[in-house]
Amino acid sequence: MSREKKLKEQRELIKSLKDSCKGETVIVLGCSPFLLDYDSHDLKKVLGKYKVLGIKQSYNIFKNFIDIHVYNCCNIEQYEYSDKKPLVIEASSKAPSDNNFDLFFHIQERNKANSLSSLALSSASDSCLDDWSFSGKRKYLKSAWRNCDIELRPCGPGIMSEIIFFICEHMGFSEIILIGCDNESSGKRTHFYRDKNNQYNHTSNDPHKNSPWINFEEEKRMFLGLMDFWNRWFLKKNTELKIVSKFNNYPSSIKKIELNEILQR
Repeated sequence: MSREKKLKEQRELIKSLKDSCKGETVIVLGCSPFLLDYDSHDLKKVLGKYKVLGIKQSYNIFKNFIDIHVYNCCNIEQYEYSDKKPLVIEASSKAPSDNNFDLFFHIQERNKANSLSSLALSSASDSCLDDWSFSGKRKYLKSAWRNCDIELRPCGPGIMSEIIFFICEHMGFSEIILIGCDNESSGKRTHFYRDKNNQYNHTSNDPHKNSPWINFEEEKRMFLGLMDFWNRWFLKKNTELKIVSKFNNYPSSIKKIELNEILQR
């Protein structure tokens, strides 16, 4: 199916995803430099029990387990999907790539004052999250690319707040478990796929590669500052948000669990 046809049918696909996984657990697999520290056998056993949403290059390592793959314009490469192709979601500040995505979103906003983090903190409310729900009135750039409407997403900052939490809520998951989403660096490395100097030469089309609009520490601070609001928002929807991590940088409202606890269920 052409990219144009996918974009024109996107509204119907999003509609069909509503509550498609109602009451289920999803593992959100991030790209922390500590992701690969877990025992591979145990982690794969956990991934085999539940739906899995893989972020960016985590797909390349755990492709046999991933049901939903989400990446943005900082991580566009030719992902090779097997016969078990996941639902593929691309978000970008550029035009759609040549990848075989199912859903495409444009992230236009790069004003920190208009980010979800800033809006929630300034209002002391999670109402700004409702404004971007997939079940609500959505925002589009009309005829923005090859006569196709392009759906907008907010600035989080970060892919978790811009796409992932919203799609998890829309699909009806009742438990969201974050693994490899530590928001901690290892030396200079901020992601497992980067080298010790935090370089990743495989990605050549990152529009922010040479002049990132926000640095890791600032994005981390803004994202973690939003997590209490996310947790409150999910609890209203009877959804539990949990994390597996050896660090304690998330707010105490986010329940920490051990990988072994999930294995023993």
